[in-house]
Amino acid sequence: MKRTLFLFLPLALRGIDADVTTTPEPQQEDTVRVEQEREAYLDALERRLGLPSQALDKGTFGREDGGPTDVPLDDDGQPIEVYHEDVGDMDEEQWASWGTEQAAAHELRRAQFSSMGLRMVDAQKRGKGKDKGKGKGHLGDFSYVHPVPFALWVSPVTTIAMRQGQKLSQKSVKDVLRVKGDKSGFMGGSIYTSADKRTVIFRPHKEFAEGEKVTVKVSPGIESAGGKAYNGLKWTFTVSDKPVGKYMKVKNPHKHKRAKAADQIAAHTPPDHVELLERWDYGPFEREDWQVDPEDHEQADKNNNNHTNTPFSPDARASGGRRNLKTEELSDLNNVVNSTEADPHAGTMSARHPTKRYVTLPKGFPHIKITERAKDDADIHEGYIFFLSLVNTFTKDTVVAGKPFVMMVDSSGEPVFWCKYRTNSRQRVFRVTDRGRLLLYDRAMQHNNAGETLESREWLEVNSMYKIVKRIRAKHGHVADQHDIAIDSDRDLKAMIVYDEQPIDLGHFIKGSGLPVMDVSMAVVQVTDKNGDVVMEWRAADTWPLPELVKAKFSMTKLKEIGKRKKSKLDVTHPNSIAFTTDGNILLSLRPLCVLKISLDDGQVEWMLGGANRSPLFSTITALEKDGIEPFKYQHHVRTPAANRITMFDNHWPDKNKGHYSQAVEYDMDISKGRATPVFSKKGPYGFAMGSAQRLGGGGSGNKSGKGPNWAINWGGAGRTNIPFYTEVDAHGNKVLEMKFEERNGSYQALKFRWSGRPSKPPCIAYKDGHVHFSWNGATHLKGWLVFAGKDDPPKDKIAEIKKDKYEHKVPLRKADKCSKRSVCRVRVIPLLRGDKRGTPSRVMEVTRKKKKRRSVTIADDDTYGDADDDKDVADVSIGCFEYDVNLERLDILSKPLDGVASAEECQTECQREARCKFFTYSPDTAECSLKASDVGRTYGEGLVSGARQCTRMTGDEYLEASEALIDWEALLTATATSDD
Repeated sequence: MKRTLFLFLPLALRGIDADVTTTPEPQQEDTVRVEQEREAYLDALERRLGLPSQALDKGTFGREDGGPTDVPLDDDGQPIEVYHEDVGDMDEEQWASWGTEQAAAHELRRAQFSSMGLRMVDAQKRGKGKDKGKGKGHLGDFSYVHPVPFALWVSPVTTIAMRQGQKLSQKSVKDVLRVKGDKSGFMGGSIYTSADKRTVIFRPHKEFAEGEKVTVKVSPGIESAGGKAYNGLKWTFTVSDKPVGKYMKVKNPHKHKRAKAADQIAAHTPPDHVELLERWDYGPFEREDWQVDPEDHEQADKNNNNHTNTPFSPDARASGGRRNLKTEELSDLNNVVNSTEADPHAGTMSARHPTKRYVTLPKGFPHIKITERAKDDADIHEGYIFFLSLVNTFTKDTVVAGKPFVMMVDSSGEPVFWCKYRTNSRQRVFRVTDRGRLLLYDRAMQHNNAGETLESREWLEVNSMYKIVKRIRAKHGHVADQHDIAIDSDRDLKAMIVYDEQPIDLGHFIKGSGLPVMDVSMAVVQVTDKNGDVVMEWRAADTWPLPELVKAKFSMTKLKEIGKRKKSKLDVTHPNSIAFTTDGNILLSLRPLCVLKISLDDGQVEWMLGGANRSPLFSTITALEKDGIEPFKYQHHVRTPAANRITMFDNHWPDKNKGHYSQAVEYDMDISKGRATPVFSKKGPYGFAMGSAQRLGGGGSGNKSGKGPNWAINWGGAGRTNIPFYTEVDAHGNKVLEMKFEERNGSYQALKFRWSGRPSKPPCIAYKDGHVHFSWNGATHLKGWLVFAGKDDPPKDKIAEIKKDKYEHKVPLRKADKCSKRSVCRVRVIPLLRGDKRGTPSRVMEVTRKKKKRRSVTIADDDTYGDADDDKDVADVSIGCFEYDVNLERLDILSKPLDGVASAEECQTECQREARCKFFTYSPDTAECSLKASDVGRTYGEGLVSGARQCTRMTGDEYLEASEALIDWEALLTATATSDD
């Protein structure tokens, strides 16, 4: 089990902003500890780069942030004791008596048995659905165990967990658990307490066999931190028939022999399709007129790169990039998209935005326009708008070329941050976490240590310098779904959604149906702690009877129709939203069923809020209709902004008699009376899929005007062109801001947050038609620009000082008098920051001006006519290698700089001689050369010169293309980013 590579890192490596006050350099007496810190860092870097040990000079390094450790730590920062249980076989008599007084392992346990009356308890079944709450005490002294007693379809690589509720004595968990599979026999493993000391975790040393029944025995005698001992517990669960390779890579595929039935099931589903229905929400599939063929779904590819036909595959492009919907479905969709009646709320004002003229934005950039804006800026909530652009795959139009864009814009529509996503895969979430980091989902191809190519499916946390600082993955062999994730920074907990697909013989569960084996996807929620341990797992399969889940969404006619298809897949729960509640529990949205609250302590459902679905199996609380606000239908983005309040985006599948619309809605929850009363609604254009509704400003004022909280709404729509992707309204539902894409595009969500970005990359500079264009992608603390031009390298003559009021500015190069008379002119810009500080300068741009030959024609005698001179297309542009007045503050690979180095070129040569050197910083004043492992910590440094190990001059176009990826998906802080594995 991999853990965080190391815990004590320089501030830059831990995702802390560069302007945070740092701890002073260590004193002499701290030398030994600092050496240990640096050793840990270099060891991690060696593992990342795959180079031999001792390749770096390991001198003094680092800031005073503590010492390294490979031992998991609890929430108090203390090491967790991990006990290894290497269990040999027992005979049946020994197994039967294990955990009883006679078989107690030592005198302490025997004394506990006799003095406290401890005993072994058999777990009982707990009520499901409407019977939830019956059978209290079914787990004896424990409040939670995983897998739950009698569970089916359990992952073969699951951990086993139990929780009583109190903090536990670590020593008391040693030698208290035995696990036996009816195929794999006794299972050894590691046992320890979780970071909060409340949960016992058992991690088996190997996977369970497919389809086997597993028995767990917990001996009496586990103690609380206060010394109270608890009864033991015995329970069973059954492992999934799905091949182990579906959950994890098996190095020796012949090691696990599958039963004949399991082989038949495996043949039913291609081995590369694991996660089910990684797609958009098409609506209620039980409707006979709105079925989507499983072949058209974007299938997830968990363990390899054999993708199915996605909208970006060659087959999709050859057919115009549109989904292969049935004829009646296309007709229905076109009626929705093109009907003016379906969009009665569309604005009429259209203000084209000038970003199309920006040179430092790439081709395919999703330009937007403001359709409505309040006259008073105080009416608009502060912050930036976060969204991911989507290429359209839902209508007849050709797919927009290019990759999705990760976007942040201000309330004037000006870009603040953007980068191209590195694949054409659809993306959903881009937002700020409660710990002030950006959140993204990554699904691009990566190489693991074994040389295998796998599709990465993990959540990324990105710091204010746009560096990846944390990767979050699902456990138990599952893959985290990209619809949503919840992060609680105070407790360092992550709650993830999983689509758990299982091959199930529905004919066995639905008697007399004659249904075949189908791949059924059911929701799973995993909550992991700071060490990546699963401290709570909830499964829909443990909560409702499988036949009820299937029948709640599909008619028998439709099930039989699907069963005849080559690939029979059912998504019966479709989880699309997850959040922590104000009291620390889980709020989950199952689109076709309900919204439910799950207890983090015992994993049980506390209540279910049914919208259109009023079945008592899926609804213990009723959404009331009031003031024309109808109960929600097929919702997205459910949140709890305050106690007893629920907000959501209600897609509101249309009633033919009541028209088409969607709404942002807020409910007041009266749990005791079992009702939810709508207290706010803003209706708008109908979006049959996607969408978000965010109440801004918490429970207080959402804007400077003090009129109450604003709402940020994305109307979904899956690519409809006639609806906005962002609407902001005040507390009374009045529009204060609205934005649309200028071209066909869309966004899964559009949210608003405050953000402070300090990019580690330098500003971008470009030349076109006699003008210098410049911008600094991601910078939020920028107040102006200094522009320098001249013959020197770097140029010294200031030709302009500009106040920053938009994303990109430009200056005519003819303003530089000395440049106008020269064939070669060098230009660079230096950003001015708040507090009268200078930011990182741009690289030097060299413009070679050419004389353009006058095209002329002799008309008569000496009368000649021709083109006038202009600046268009008369210059070659290149970008220099070195960065002047730039200091790379961090990640020195040597204990001290090299001295006596004559030039920056010689310093670069020294960097090339060191295997670990990637960048350097040179001081002409002191002739010192510092070799760097990375370019993080880039700041303004008067007179210093920095550069890369290999420096290649680029043309202007090459430089702009290289600037399109502000986030380095492959390498940024990979060695230092923590992982939950």
